Amino acid sequence: MADIGTGTVVTFGTSSWSPQSVEVDPVSFSRPALDTTHLGTTTARTYMAGDLYDGGEMTMRGHFDPAASLPPIDQAAETITIDFSGAGAGTFEYSGTGFMTAFDATAVEENVMSFTATIKWTGAITPAAN
Repeated sequence: MADIGTGTVVTFGTSSWSPQSVEVDPVSFSRPALDTTHLGTTTARTYMAGDLYDGGEMTMRGHFDPAASLPPIDQAAETITIDFSGAGAGTFEYSGTGFMTAFDATAVEENVMSFTATIKWTGAITPAAN
């Protein structure tokens, strides 16, 4: 059964940045397919999964409040947790270490200021019941 995203919270451990997120795309895992085809292979190429995966990037959009905590654009990698518990998804979260690679803020007349941020995961991402 599908759940709604309302109540999802993103926490940055060291910088304490507390974004007012409206959209979070937390992970985009990829793992290499290693070609094991050799001269004796017939019919089709063969592959095996690589041992190491890349957690990819997390993208976020939200409301930007420059008077609140500033984004950690110059911060070293820190622990980041995406908690889906408030979204009615039971008790589930992603946790890992990452750093900000991009941050864009937008101000439009008579509209809420917004941001888009990109976070690069630097190692293992742990999905867990919390």
